Amino acid sequence: MSLLRLVALSRAKPAAPACEEPSDVRHRRIIADAQTDVEVLLSYASGRVQIKLPDGLIASSVAMVRKPVDQIGEADEVLLWECLDRLTAAVNPATAASVKLVTEIETARRRAGRSGEPEGQRQVEWARRMMFALLVAVLSCQIYSGLLSSIVTNIKTHEKDLEGVKGQISRLKQMTEGKGSDQDAGGGEVLRALEEQRNNTELNLDQADVLLHHVLVPWSVLRKTPGKDPRDPMKESTKSYEFGELGQAELQALTLYVLPLLYGSLGAVAYILRRLSESIEQSTFALTAMYRYRLRLTLGALLGSTVGLFFTPGGSTLIPGLSLSVVATAFLAGYSVEVFFALFDKMIDGARTALASKSAESGARQPAQPKDPVNAAHDTPPEAPAAAGGDADPQAA
Repeated sequence: MSLLRLVALSRAKPAAPACEEPSDVRHRRIIADAQTDVEVLLSYASGRVQIKLPDGLIASSVAMVRKPVDQIGEADEVLLWECLDRLTAAVNPATAASVKLVTEIETARRRAGRSGEPEGQRQVEWARRMMFALLVAVLSCQIYSGLLSSIVTNIKTHEKDLEGVKGQISRLKQMTEGKGSDQDAGGGEVLRALEEQRNNTELNLDQADVLLHHVLVPWSVLRKTPGKDPRDPMKESTKSYEFGELGQAELQALTLYVLPLLYGSLGAVAYILRRLSESIEQSTFALTAMYRYRLRLTLGALLGSTVGLFFTPGGSTLIPGLSLSVVATAFLAGYSVEVFFALFDKMIDGARTALASKSAESGARQPAQPKDPVNAAHDTPPEAPAAAGGDADPQAA
Protein backbone atom coordinates (compact mmCIF):
# COMPACT_ATOMS: atom_id res chain seq x y z
CA MET A 1 0.00 0.00 0.00
CA SER A 2 1.36 3.42 -0.91
CA LEU A 3 2.26 6.09 1.61
CA LEU A 4 -0.31 8.54 0.25
CA ARG A 5 -3.13 5.98 0.70
CA LEU A 6 -2.09 5.33 4.30
CA VAL A 7 -2.16 9.08 5.04
CA ALA A 8 -5.63 9.39 3.46
CA LEU A 9 -6.99 6.49 5.52
CA SER A 10 -5.56 7.95 8.74
CA ARG A 11 -7.27 11.31 8.07
CA ALA A 12 -10.65 9.78 7.11
CA LYS A 13 -13.45 10.06 9.67
CA PRO A 14 -14.64 6.82 11.25
CA ALA A 15 -17.89 5.52 9.79
CA ALA A 16 -20.99 5.64 11.98
CA PRO A 17 -22.14 2.28 13.40
CA ALA A 18 -24.68 0.49 11.25
CA CYS A 19 -27.13 0.26 14.14
CA GLU A 20 -27.31 4.03 14.56
CA GLU A 21 -29.68 5.99 12.32
CA PRO A 22 -28.43 9.35 11.02
CA SER A 23 -30.17 12.33 12.58
CA ASP A 24 -31.45 13.74 9.30
CA VAL A 25 -32.94 10.38 8.26
CA ARG A 26 -34.56 9.98 11.65
CA HIS A 27 -35.97 13.49 11.46
CA ARG A 28 -37.48 12.86 8.01
CA ARG A 29 -39.01 9.63 9.24
CA ILE A 30 -40.65 11.45 12.19
CA ILE A 31 -42.04 14.10 9.84
CA ALA A 32 -43.41 11.39 7.54
CA ASP A 33 -45.09 9.65 10.48
CA ALA A 34 -46.63 12.95 11.55
CA GLN A 35 -47.99 13.48 8.03
CA THR A 36 -49.52 9.99 8.10
CA ASP A 37 -51.14 10.66 11.48
CA VAL A 38 -52.57 13.94 10.24
CA GLU A 39 -54.01 12.22 7.19
CA VAL A 40 -55.53 9.40 9.29
CA LEU A 41 -57.11 11.76 11.82
CA LEU A 42 -58.39 14.10 9.10
CA SER A 43 -60.02 11.19 7.27
CA TYR A 44 -61.58 9.95 10.52
CA ALA A 45 -62.91 13.37 11.58
CA SER A 46 -64.29 14.31 8.18
CA GLY A 47 -66.65 11.34 8.13
CA ARG A 48 -68.35 12.09 11.45
CA VAL A 49 -71.00 14.72 11.97
CA GLN A 50 -70.40 15.05 15.71
CA ILE A 51 -66.81 16.23 15.17
CA LYS A 52 -66.52 19.91 14.22
CA LEU A 53 -63.10 20.89 12.91
CA PRO A 54 -61.93 24.50 13.39
CA ASP A 55 -61.87 26.83 10.43
CA GLY A 56 -58.76 26.57 8.28
CA LEU A 57 -57.62 23.31 9.85
CA ILE A 58 -58.63 21.17 6.89
CA ALA A 59 -56.81 23.37 4.35
CA SER A 60 -53.66 23.53 6.48
CA SER A 61 -53.69 19.77 7.09
CA VAL A 62 -54.13 18.93 3.40
CA ALA A 63 -51.30 21.31 2.46
CA MET A 64 -48.94 19.72 5.01
CA VAL A 65 -49.87 16.17 3.97
CA ARG A 66 -49.35 16.80 0.24
CA LYS A 67 -46.02 18.57 0.67
CA PRO A 68 -42.91 16.36 0.23
CA VAL A 69 -40.87 15.69 3.33
CA ASP A 70 -37.64 17.13 1.90
CA GLN A 71 -39.41 20.42 1.11
CA ILE A 72 -40.79 21.00 4.63
CA GLY A 73 -39.01 23.86 6.28
CA GLU A 74 -39.03 25.05 9.86
CA ALA A 75 -42.24 27.08 9.50
CA ASP A 76 -43.97 24.20 7.73
CA GLU A 77 -42.90 21.82 10.47
CA VAL A 78 -44.40 24.09 13.11
CA LEU A 79 -47.65 24.23 11.16
CA LEU A 80 -47.64 20.42 10.76
CA TRP A 81 -47.35 19.82 14.51
CA GLU A 82 -50.06 22.41 15.18
CA CYS A 83 -52.40 20.60 12.78
CA LEU A 84 -51.68 17.28 14.45
CA ASP A 85 -52.27 18.72 17.91
CA ARG A 86 -55.59 20.34 16.93
CA LEU A 87 -56.80 17.19 15.15
CA THR A 88 -55.90 15.04 18.17
CA ALA A 89 -57.91 17.31 20.44
CA ALA A 90 -60.85 17.30 18.01
CA VAL A 91 -61.14 13.48 17.74
CA ASN A 92 -60.46 12.72 21.42
CA PRO A 93 -60.77 10.02 22.88
CA ALA A 94 -59.77 8.43 19.55
CA THR A 95 -56.11 8.54 18.63
CA ALA A 96 -54.14 7.98 15.45
CA ALA A 97 -52.97 4.58 16.70
CA SER A 98 -56.50 3.43 17.59
CA VAL A 99 -57.88 4.58 14.23
CA LYS A 100 -55.11 2.68 12.44
CA LEU A 101 -55.91 -0.51 14.35
CA VAL A 102 -59.60 -0.29 13.51
CA THR A 103 -58.70 0.37 9.88
CA GLU A 104 -56.52 -2.75 9.88
CA ILE A 105 -59.42 -4.83 11.21
CA GLU A 106 -61.80 -3.51 8.58
CA THR A 107 -59.23 -4.01 5.81
CA ALA A 108 -58.53 -7.57 6.93
CA ARG A 109 -62.22 -8.41 6.80
CA ARG A 110 -62.50 -7.15 3.22
CA ARG A 111 -59.29 -8.78 2.08
CA ALA A 112 -59.67 -12.25 0.58
CA GLY A 113 -57.05 -14.92 1.20
CA ARG A 114 -55.06 -12.90 3.71
CA SER A 115 -51.99 -14.60 5.16
CA GLY A 116 -52.35 -13.37 8.70
CA GLU A 117 -54.65 -11.41 10.98
CA PRO A 118 -53.70 -8.00 12.38
CA GLU A 119 -53.06 -7.59 16.07
CA GLY A 120 -56.38 -5.93 16.77
CA GLN A 121 -58.28 -8.74 15.09
CA ARG A 122 -56.39 -11.34 17.14
CA GLN A 123 -57.27 -9.58 20.38
CA VAL A 124 -60.95 -9.45 19.52
CA GLU A 125 -60.91 -13.13 18.58
CA TRP A 126 -59.19 -13.91 21.88
CA ALA A 127 -62.02 -12.26 23.82
CA ARG A 128 -64.63 -14.16 21.82
CA ARG A 129 -62.92 -17.51 22.34
CA MET A 130 -62.59 -16.80 26.05
CA MET A 131 -66.30 -16.06 26.27
CA PHE A 132 -67.26 -19.30 24.52
CA ALA A 133 -64.85 -21.35 26.66
CA LEU A 134 -66.23 -19.85 29.87
CA LEU A 135 -69.80 -20.43 28.72
CA VAL A 136 -69.06 -24.11 28.09
CA ALA A 137 -67.35 -24.43 31.48
CA VAL A 138 -70.20 -22.67 33.29
CA LEU A 139 -72.88 -24.76 31.61
CA SER A 140 -70.98 -27.98 32.31
CA CYS A 141 -70.49 -27.15 35.99
CA GLN A 142 -74.08 -25.93 36.29
CA ILE A 143 -75.45 -29.18 34.82
CA TYR A 144 -73.14 -31.26 37.00
CA SER A 145 -74.12 -29.26 40.08
CA GLY A 146 -77.83 -29.69 39.31
CA LEU A 147 -77.45 -33.44 38.82
CA LEU A 148 -75.46 -33.77 42.03
CA SER A 149 -78.01 -31.69 43.95
CA SER A 150 -80.88 -33.84 42.67
CA ILE A 151 -79.14 -37.08 43.66
CA VAL A 152 -78.24 -35.82 47.13
CA THR A 153 -81.82 -34.62 47.67
CA ASN A 154 -83.18 -38.02 46.62
CA ILE A 155 -80.82 -39.80 49.00
CA LYS A 156 -81.91 -37.58 51.87
CA THR A 157 -85.57 -38.22 50.99
CA HIS A 158 -85.11 -42.00 50.78
CA GLU A 159 -83.24 -42.03 54.10
CA LYS A 160 -86.05 -40.10 55.76
CA ASP A 161 -88.70 -42.43 54.26
CA LEU A 162 -86.72 -45.49 55.34
CA GLU A 163 -86.47 -44.26 58.92
CA GLY A 164 -90.24 -43.62 58.96
CA VAL A 165 -91.09 -47.10 57.61
CA LYS A 166 -88.75 -48.75 60.11
CA GLY A 167 -90.41 -46.83 62.92
CA GLN A 168 -93.88 -47.93 61.78
CA ILE A 169 -92.78 -51.57 61.57
CA SER A 170 -91.32 -51.42 65.06
CA ARG A 171 -94.47 -49.88 66.56
CA LEU A 172 -96.71 -52.34 64.73
CA LYS A 173 -94.75 -55.32 66.05
CA GLN A 174 -95.09 -53.98 69.60
CA MET A 175 -98.85 -53.52 69.18
CA THR A 176 -99.52 -57.03 67.74
CA GLU A 177 -97.64 -58.86 70.48
CA GLY A 178 -100.02 -60.78 72.89
CA LYS A 179 -103.19 -60.15 70.77
CA GLY A 180 -105.65 -62.59 69.10
CA SER A 181 -105.20 -64.39 65.82
CA ASP A 182 -107.71 -62.15 64.00
CA GLN A 183 -105.77 -59.09 64.97
CA ASP A 184 -102.52 -60.90 64.14
CA ALA A 185 -103.84 -61.65 60.64
CA GLY A 186 -104.82 -58.03 60.06
CA GLY A 187 -101.59 -56.77 61.54
CA GLY A 188 -99.62 -59.27 59.49
CA GLU A 189 -100.99 -57.88 56.25
CA VAL A 190 -100.09 -54.35 57.27
CA LEU A 191 -96.68 -55.58 58.41
CA ARG A 192 -96.01 -57.28 55.08
CA ALA A 193 -97.04 -54.12 53.23
CA LEU A 194 -94.66 -52.04 55.38
CA GLU A 195 -91.83 -54.52 54.87
CA GLU A 196 -92.40 -54.41 51.11
CA GLN A 197 -92.32 -50.63 51.26
CA ARG A 198 -89.10 -50.80 53.26
CA ASN A 199 -87.52 -53.11 50.69
CA ASN A 200 -88.52 -50.78 47.86
CA THR A 201 -87.14 -47.78 49.73
CA GLU A 202 -83.86 -49.59 50.37
CA LEU A 203 -83.66 -50.54 46.70
CA ASN A 204 -84.22 -46.92 45.67
CA LEU A 205 -81.62 -45.81 48.17
CA ASP A 206 -79.09 -48.33 46.82
CA GLN A 207 -79.75 -47.16 43.27
CA ALA A 208 -79.25 -43.55 44.31
CA ASP A 209 -75.99 -44.53 46.02
CA VAL A 210 -74.78 -46.25 42.85
CA LEU A 211 -75.63 -43.19 40.76
CA LEU A 212 -73.94 -40.88 43.25
CA HIS A 213 -70.86 -43.10 43.20
CA HIS A 214 -70.62 -42.73 39.42
CA VAL A 215 -71.24 -38.98 39.56
CA LEU A 216 -68.48 -38.52 42.14
CA VAL A 217 -65.89 -40.25 39.96
CA PRO A 218 -64.37 -36.92 38.68
CA TRP A 219 -63.75 -35.92 42.29
CA SER A 220 -62.13 -39.20 43.33
CA VAL A 221 -58.66 -37.74 42.65
CA LEU A 222 -59.24 -35.29 45.52
CA ARG A 223 -59.93 -38.05 48.02
CA LYS A 224 -57.18 -40.02 49.75
CA THR A 225 -58.89 -43.35 49.10
CA PRO A 226 -61.42 -43.91 46.34
CA GLY A 227 -64.89 -44.84 47.52
CA LYS A 228 -65.93 -48.48 47.27
CA ASP A 229 -68.78 -49.57 45.06
CA PRO A 230 -71.97 -49.25 47.12
CA ARG A 231 -73.31 -52.38 45.41
CA ASP A 232 -70.84 -54.38 47.49
CA PRO A 233 -72.96 -56.72 49.69
CA MET A 234 -70.49 -56.31 52.55
CA LYS A 235 -71.05 -52.57 52.83
CA GLU A 236 -71.92 -51.19 56.21
CA SER A 237 -75.18 -49.45 57.03
CA THR A 238 -73.38 -46.12 57.22
CA LYS A 239 -72.08 -46.26 53.64
CA SER A 240 -75.15 -44.44 52.30
CA TYR A 241 -74.75 -41.71 54.88
CA GLU A 242 -71.08 -41.29 53.99
CA PHE A 243 -71.85 -40.99 50.29
CA GLY A 244 -74.64 -38.52 50.99
CA GLU A 245 -72.40 -36.33 53.14
CA LEU A 246 -69.58 -36.52 50.58
CA GLY A 247 -71.95 -35.47 47.81
CA GLN A 248 -73.29 -32.63 49.96
CA ALA A 249 -69.74 -31.40 50.68
CA GLU A 250 -68.74 -31.46 47.03
CA LEU A 251 -71.98 -29.73 46.05
CA GLN A 252 -71.25 -26.99 48.56
CA ALA A 253 -67.70 -26.60 47.18
CA LEU A 254 -69.11 -26.25 43.67
CA THR A 255 -71.73 -23.72 44.76
CA LEU A 256 -69.47 -21.57 46.92
CA TYR A 257 -66.16 -21.58 45.03
CA VAL A 258 -66.05 -23.22 41.59
CA LEU A 259 -69.22 -21.73 40.10
CA PRO A 260 -68.58 -18.21 41.56
CA LEU A 261 -65.06 -18.28 40.05
CA LEU A 262 -66.46 -19.15 36.62
CA TYR A 263 -69.28 -16.62 36.87
CA GLY A 264 -66.85 -13.91 38.00
CA SER A 265 -64.66 -14.63 34.96
CA LEU A 266 -67.76 -14.66 32.76
CA GLY A 267 -68.82 -11.24 34.05
CA ALA A 268 -65.33 -9.86 33.37
CA VAL A 269 -65.37 -11.20 29.79
CA ALA A 270 -68.84 -9.74 29.26
CA TYR A 271 -67.49 -6.33 30.31
CA ILE A 272 -64.46 -6.76 28.02
CA LEU A 273 -66.63 -7.61 25.01
CA ARG A 274 -68.89 -4.64 25.71
CA ARG A 275 -65.95 -2.25 25.93
CA LEU A 276 -64.39 -3.74 22.78
CA SER A 277 -67.63 -3.21 20.88
CA GLU A 278 -67.80 0.42 22.00
CA SER A 279 -64.12 1.09 21.23
CA ILE A 280 -64.39 -0.39 17.74
CA GLU A 281 -67.54 1.61 17.06
CA GLN A 282 -65.91 4.84 18.27
CA SER A 283 -62.47 3.95 16.81
CA THR A 284 -60.85 4.20 20.24
CA PHE A 285 -59.47 0.67 20.26
CA ALA A 286 -55.84 0.44 21.41
CA LEU A 287 -53.55 -2.47 22.15
CA THR A 288 -52.69 -1.06 25.56
CA ALA A 289 -56.32 -1.58 26.57
CA MET A 290 -55.96 -5.34 26.03
CA TYR A 291 -53.39 -5.53 28.80
CA ARG A 292 -55.89 -3.89 31.14
CA TYR A 293 -58.60 -6.27 29.94
CA ARG A 294 -56.45 -9.31 30.69
CA LEU A 295 -55.78 -7.99 34.17
CA ARG A 296 -59.49 -7.35 34.57
CA LEU A 297 -60.22 -10.97 33.70
CA THR A 298 -57.85 -12.05 36.48
CA LEU A 299 -59.50 -9.65 38.94
CA GLY A 300 -62.96 -10.93 37.97
CA ALA A 301 -61.92 -14.52 38.66
CA LEU A 302 -60.34 -13.46 41.96
CA LEU A 303 -63.41 -11.57 43.17
CA GLY A 304 -65.73 -14.35 42.03
CA SER A 305 -63.78 -17.02 43.92
CA THR A 306 -63.82 -14.95 47.13
CA VAL A 307 -67.54 -14.15 47.10
CA GLY A 308 -68.27 -17.42 48.90
CA LEU A 309 -66.07 -16.31 51.80
CA PHE A 310 -68.28 -13.32 52.57
CA PHE A 311 -71.80 -14.46 51.69
CA THR A 312 -74.00 -17.48 52.33
CA PRO A 313 -75.51 -19.65 49.57
CA GLY A 314 -79.03 -18.56 50.46
CA GLY A 315 -78.51 -15.00 49.29
CA SER A 316 -76.68 -11.77 50.01
CA THR A 317 -77.70 -8.25 50.86
CA LEU A 318 -74.60 -6.63 49.41
CA ILE A 319 -76.68 -4.36 47.16
CA PRO A 320 -79.41 -2.54 49.17
CA GLY A 321 -82.87 -3.64 48.16
CA LEU A 322 -81.70 -6.74 46.30
CA SER A 323 -81.20 -10.29 47.56
CA LEU A 324 -78.86 -12.08 45.17
CA SER A 325 -77.44 -15.59 45.08
CA VAL A 326 -73.73 -16.25 45.28
CA VAL A 327 -73.30 -16.84 41.54
CA ALA A 328 -75.27 -13.69 40.68
CA THR A 329 -73.10 -11.66 43.07
CA ALA A 330 -69.97 -13.22 41.53
CA PHE A 331 -71.11 -12.26 38.02
CA LEU A 332 -71.71 -8.66 39.09
CA ALA A 333 -68.35 -8.60 40.86
CA GLY A 334 -66.57 -9.70 37.68
CA TYR A 335 -68.53 -7.25 35.54
CA SER A 336 -67.85 -4.25 37.80
CA VAL A 337 -64.71 -4.83 39.82
CA GLU A 338 -64.40 -1.13 40.69
CA VAL A 339 -67.71 -1.11 42.59
CA PHE A 340 -66.80 -4.14 44.66
CA PHE A 341 -63.33 -2.87 45.45
CA ALA A 342 -64.95 0.40 46.57
CA LEU A 343 -67.29 -1.62 48.82
CA PHE A 344 -64.33 -3.50 50.29
CA ASP A 345 -62.49 -0.23 50.91
CA LYS A 346 -65.59 1.16 52.59
CA MET A 347 -65.80 -1.89 54.86
CA ILE A 348 -62.13 -1.54 55.77
CA ASP A 349 -62.50 2.19 56.47
CA GLY A 350 -65.52 1.49 58.68
CA ALA A 351 -63.60 -1.16 60.62
CA ARG A 352 -60.64 1.21 61.02
CA THR A 353 -62.91 4.00 62.28
CA ALA A 354 -64.61 1.66 64.76
CA LEU A 355 -61.26 0.45 66.11
CA ALA A 356 -60.00 4.02 66.45
CA SER A 357 -63.12 5.15 68.35
CA LYS A 358 -62.95 2.10 70.60
CA SER A 359 -59.32 2.79 71.42
CA ALA A 360 -60.15 6.43 72.23
CA GLU A 361 -63.00 5.39 74.55
CA SER A 362 -60.84 2.84 76.36
CA GLY A 363 -58.12 5.46 76.82
CA ALA A 364 -60.62 7.98 78.25
CA ARG A 365 -62.04 5.46 80.75
CA GLN A 366 -58.66 4.29 81.99
CA PRO A 367 -57.98 5.72 85.59
CA ALA A 368 -54.87 7.75 86.31
CA GLN A 369 -52.01 5.68 87.73
CA PRO A 370 -50.95 6.63 91.33
CA LYS A 371 -47.47 8.00 91.67
CA ASP A 372 -44.81 6.23 93.63
CA PRO A 373 -44.16 8.22 96.87
CA VAL A 374 -40.42 7.75 96.60
CA ASN A 375 -40.36 8.99 93.03
CA ALA A 376 -42.86 11.74 93.92
CA ALA A 377 -40.48 13.06 96.57
CA HIS A 378 -37.67 13.18 94.06
CA ASP A 379 -39.94 14.87 91.53
CA THR A 380 -40.99 17.67 94.00
CA PRO A 381 -39.09 20.87 93.16
CA PRO A 382 -37.04 22.37 96.04
CA GLU A 383 -38.42 25.42 97.85
CA ALA A 384 -36.92 28.75 96.99
CA PRO A 385 -34.82 30.32 99.85
CA ALA A 386 -36.25 33.42 101.56
CA ALA A 387 -34.71 36.66 100.53
CA ALA A 388 -32.57 38.46 103.13
CA GLY A 389 -34.44 41.20 104.91
CA GLY A 390 -37.62 40.16 103.34
CA ASP A 391 -40.99 39.52 104.93
CA ALA A 392 -40.91 36.73 107.50
CA ASP A 393 -43.43 33.93 107.78
CA PRO A 394 -46.30 35.14 109.96
CA GLN A 395 -46.64 31.73 111.67
CA ALA A 396 -42.97 31.79 112.56
CA ALA A 397 -43.44 35.23 114.11
